[in-house]
Order: sequence, then C-alpha cells, then structure tokens
Amino acid sequence: MRKAIVITPMVSLLIILISCNIEFTGEVYIQDLIDVASNPNEVLYTIAKFAFESPGSDNQQQLIDFMKTNFREAKNFHTESKGMNTFIVSDIKVPLLSLAQISKLKGDDLLAIVVSPEKESILQFGLYMDNQKFTKIQDYVKEEYWQTLSVSDFSISLRINNDIRTNAKLVLANVYADQKPILFTQDFMLSRRDTITIRFSDVLRDYIHENGYALFGEILL
Repeated sequence: MRKAIVITPMVSLLIILISCNIEFTGEVYIQDLIDVASNPNEVLYTIAKFAFESPGSDNQQQLIDFMKTNFREAKNFHTESKGMNTFIVSDIKVPLLSLAQISKLKGDDLLAIVVSPEKESILQFGLYMDNQKFTKIQDYVKEEYWQTLSVSDFSISLRINNDIRTNAKLVLANVYADQKPILFTQDFMLSRRDTITIRFSDVLRDYIHENGYALFGEILL
C-alpha cells in the first residue's frame, strides 16, 4: 500500500487515491466438508492467512489492531514482501458451515466456506462473502490511509487437502487449479494426503461479491 500522492496547484488541492491490495488463502480439508454435510447444524473453523498491504511502518500497529478486531482469532502477525509491496500477514480462523446456516455468522466474518449436499454421494462447496464487512474494511482504508479498496484488489485462494483415507474426485469450474485456468467443469483426482490450490477467477470473485456466495466445486464420494 503506497501513500497517496498529493498535488497542490495554485488554486486547488488534488488528491489521487492509490489502491490497496488484500489477499486471502484458506485451508480446506475434505473430511471437514463431509462432516458438515452430514451434520448441517455444525459449524467448524479452519485456518487461513489474510494479507493486508502495509500502509507504511508508522501505521503498521494501527492496521494490526484493526485486523485483530475484525478477523476471528487473528494472530502470528508478520510482514512479507511481494514484488514492490509489503504486506502485513496474519493467521485467522474462518467458519466452515452448511449453506443453510449462513445466518449464524451474524456479520462477524468476511468470508466463510459453505457446503451444500446435492445427493447422497455428492457434496457441493463454495465461498460466502459478507458485503457489509467488506464495506467496513473499504471505509477503514479510505478514512485512515486515503487509499481505495475495491473487490478487484482482492485475491482469493483455497488449498483443498485430501485428508480422508481414499482418493477424492473433485469437479471444479471457473477457477485456476494449480495455476491452470479452468473455464468449464473439469475433474481432478486427489490421492490421499494430496492437495490442490484453487485461485478464484475475477468473474467468480465478483459474482460472490454481488450475490453473497457461489458454489464452484463438487466432491464425489
């Protein structure tokens, strides 16, 4: 996050707002998805990393305090350099719950993993985004740092871990799977203890922002 550029002509003051980047990387375990699908009233929590572009060394503690207040169990804060930018990175907890139980979140979380059983042997999963929470973060960035934050500045990834005792068949669409772009549905077979990293496409991320959630994957059991 770079500081705003201020230009002061003779007559007026022009402030050019610079954008701020944020990144989310969540860990998803297939057994957790199965457990929630089997017990739809259960809410589990998984680990994720949230990265917030730094506003500068003078304001890092203020940003850390904001993250502690607005992200569940935020801890293990540290800085990471990515290209020309520096990020404040934190471990957080993220809800994993049935799509039918979204009302239980009560505005406490920006994102949540959602599960929706389709058939006895198929479960769908996806992501929920609380737009009021996102607006709160946008307002904070603008008011405190004179920066802009839009959904296009938000990078979202999930790492799917096969922690069950058998192979797991995944069906994915409209994502990047291990950096490979997937437009239409495509099958992936995960061996035991294997992983696959999903990065959201711009279209999928924007759809979730506008509609609250999207289901983009299936697990065939």
